[in-house]
Amino acid sequence: MTSATPGFGFADWFTPLDLAGFRDGALGREVLVTEPRADLAERLRDALATRSVEDLFVKRVRQVSAWFPRLDGTLSSAVIRPDSARTFYEAGTTLFYQDVADFAPLVLEAAEAFGVSAKSAKCQLFCNRPGAVTSVHFDPIDVITVQLTGCKTWRVAPNRFAPAPLEGWAPNDPVPAVMRIYGEGEPPSEIPDDATEYRLEPGAVLHVPRGYWHETSSDQDSISLHILLIPPLRLDFLLASLRNELLREPYWRESVYDPDSTQWLTAARGAFDDAVARIGILDLARSPIPDLPVTPETSFVRAGQCALHVEATDAETAEIAVTAYGFRDSSTTTVKLDRGYLPACQWVNQLPTGVALDVADVLTAAPELSKAEVQQLLALFERSRLVRRIR
Repeated sequence: MTSATPGFGFADWFTPLDLAGFRDGALGREVLVTEPRADLAERLRDALATRSVEDLFVKRVRQVSAWFPRLDGTLSSAVIRPDSARTFYEAGTTLFYQDVADFAPLVLEAAEAFGVSAKSAKCQLFCNRPGAVTSVHFDPIDVITVQLTGCKTWRVAPNRFAPAPLEGWAPNDPVPAVMRIYGEGEPPSEIPDDATEYRLEPGAVLHVPRGYWHETSSDQDSISLHILLIPPLRLDFLLASLRNELLREPYWRESVYDPDSTQWLTAARGAFDDAVARIGILDLARSPIPDLPVTPETSFVRAGQCALHVEATDAETAEIAVTAYGFRDSSTTTVKLDRGYLPACQWVNQLPTGVALDVADVLTAAPELSKAEVQQLLALFERSRLVRRIR
């Protein structure tokens, strides 16, 4: 984003907290609300190039929904054609702009600010009409909303029925099967009694943590910006690491056409325990690589979440790629080495996760290399995360 392009500028959204203070102390953990700020509302309307709903009618929009009450009093919504949005709005229907092409740079800014992938951040606008309501529910995402025009009232409460949910839910809906694993007690029929009410005026920021109950109402026309963040879960990191470890073994890549049979489970139990035991917690996060030389006394372990692949060879050289796998992304280091390094590369790659090694071990496996060459090779592997220093 160039300096001439207005952005969200999250640094002062959460005053008196700075962005780091909000992200590390409040995001996903507790409700936060700020005082109205006309200057912030003005700045964000400029960033969105949206001063009224009229500005939205002419934007490139991939999806917009109309929100309206049903005859039975419940709330419903339907995706409508963007070119029909004006007709719905003038008929008194609240509009929900979910995918505005012009907001793509702002979505990237939000993703970077809050440490999620670009696919896990969304920038949306609610254009409420007088009398509009959002029925009580909870979502599996963190919501940061800023009132741009008009006023909107929120009621928010902690979720004791299904804290940190994996899916959204509203009273009177069927409880999803997965939610029954961690949901406690009888499903509630309305927002808890300890809900707190917040009336947001232009420039006020409200953070609703993932899973918190909330409902809204509007007594006037209003526009509110919603930053939706889909957080990665600790569960996601662990499951991804377990899958990466299991994929190294042919046993786990075999087909199972008799999933109801117990014959294969006996062997699987021991193989599974072995794989879990090999997972190192230090391999789940990419800590900074120490800026230290590799000496004959330096010790490593074969790191998990990483694999070496021979890309190509000729009479003199070998091109190898080392890929470090992560839940969010994977990084690959590709280098061309003298072919004499290939036996050492393959030996280290085939080691089980967690096995210790040092310069002497590699020299034993590849005696054609010198001590200095092995030290250089291990330094390369450390930078590529194929091995992890332990001493």
